Amino acid sequence: GPNGYLWVCTISGLNEFDGINWTVYKNNGNTGLPNNNISDIAFEQDGTPIVATQDGLTEFKSNKWKIIKFDLNLPSSNSNENYFTGIDVDNSGNWWATRLQNGIAYWDGINWHQYFTLFSSIEQSSDPNIYYASVKHSNNKIWFVHFVNSLAGHIVGLSSYSNGKFDKSSYPQFNNVTVHNIKIRNGNEKWVSSSIGLYRFVDYNNRIRYWTGNTSLKTNDVQDIAFDSNGDAWVINFSNGIYHFKLSKL
Repeated sequence: GPNGYLWVCTISGLNEFDGINWTVYKNNGNTGLPNNNISDIAFEQDGTPIVATQDGLTEFKSNKWKIIKFDLNLPSSNSNENYFTGIDVDNSGNWWATRLQNGIAYWDGINWHQYFTLFSSIEQSSDPNIYYASVKHSNNKIWFVHFVNSLAGHIVGLSSYSNGKFDKSSYPQFNNVTVHNIKIRNGNEKWVSSSIGLYRFVDYNNRIRYWTGNTSLKTNDVQDIAFDSNGDAWVINFSNGIYHFKLSKL
């Protein structure tokens, strides 16, 4: 987090480590987190944590959790309307939160907006086959990564939003490819963790792929990546541990 504390999202609550002590936050009825299954965490410009859970969003203000839930008037058979998979805050302080299968919740500081919502068209055309996995912002562009479900007709692994428009067609390399995560390094360098390897690019057309053919990775299924203070990469390879990469400049 901005204060240097470590925040760990788990399926059993949210954990904060100040370098000496752990603090554990859990759902405890009418107070606390809305759900103990924590998907993601982001921070407002003042350092306020915002957390995505499987049953709503929540922010930590004045030592209290403020829970935010939505009623999308979806059929009762759909229980995922508040199942959030990711959250990020853009440079203007707007919130972008992704649901598993019910689109995007966007907070502009005054109002909530809904995009790509299952079974209904609230502000954009409905897209019921998109499964949102994560969201990150970079240089006024918002990036979304997706689980692919080709049987349901969804083949888009990576999409974006900028200048008032959603773009689901400009990244064909990731069609029919499940993308697990995207991280932004040095302001605008995208790192995409996918089922067919790790991709690195500033300009999509000049992307670099790291995979079993040019690295020591045992499989091409890369789940996530993080960067240390030296700029080195730490990569999670599905079922095959963690890899440490020394990075060269693009």
